[in-house]
Amino acid sequence: ATAREALAVNLKARVGDSQANLFFTKELNPDGSIADQAAVDAKIGAALDEMVDMIQQSADILKNDMKPIREIFRYTSGLQKYMWAIAVLSVVTAVLSFASPFIIKFATDWVAEIIAGKAVFEWGQLGLYAALLLASTVLQSVVSDVSGYIGDQLSIRTRHQLSTAYYKHLLALPQRYYDNEISGKIINRLSRAITDVTGFLQFFSNNLLQMLLTTFLTLIVMAVYGWQLTVVMALLIPANLYLTARTSTKWQKLEKKKNGHFDIASGRFAEVI
Repeated sequence: ATAREALAVNLKARVGDSQANLFFTKELNPDGSIADQAAVDAKIGAALDEMVDMIQQSADILKNDMKPIREIFRYTSGLQKYMWAIAVLSVVTAVLSFASPFIIKFATDWVAEIIAGKAVFEWGQLGLYAALLLASTVLQSVVSDVSGYIGDQLSIRTRHQLSTAYYKHLLALPQRYYDNEISGKIINRLSRAITDVTGFLQFFSNNLLQMLLTTFLTLIVMAVYGWQLTVVMALLIPANLYLTARTSTKWQKLEKKKNGHFDIASGRFAEVI
């Protein structure tokens, strides 16, 4: 209750009484105190329920979208060591990404203390900060490059295994399957189900995983200074997933229709050749 009252007073102080549509404005007294506690609790409860529903829907959407990819990876083997290596190196890269800001922070505090007369300038300490900054940058670059190389290896091996399994599956199908199936659809599955998946895997291991880990560590650091801002920033992730999924429904229908045209066209090209 104290936190909500402080938030309400802060809102009133920043935007004034002219904003009649503020979240808490109608429940506040002129001095900024809460006049209708029940109404405030009801609004907060409704907002929290909406957030929980949004997070749940985002989780369901992500689970359903990832199901085909999980099924595809059932046809691969011997890739766990690459995945573990990428995971460990991504964590190291995410941690090292925080080294430079903290080094600059300590150096800035040292300069502020020198200006305030609480410390004296020393070339050795300046060189130490410069060496630490250089070492962290170089180390982060090396670890990121090694992780990228392993990610490329994972992508190539995944594509090789999936392509081999797909080729064997095509050879095992009966002749009547090809009489009733568009040949272009069979060919384009190599692109849509293998090339695109392995391309996403390469992007995920080289960039996306490190970004997600860095975001997670950033939220932890933010929580040390203020949990309110951390909650708001954390909610942006499921909100983005939810809005993307909701707005891509029409696009998915158009994409399916476009793939059908591509399948027919590719089949005609293949038959002519």
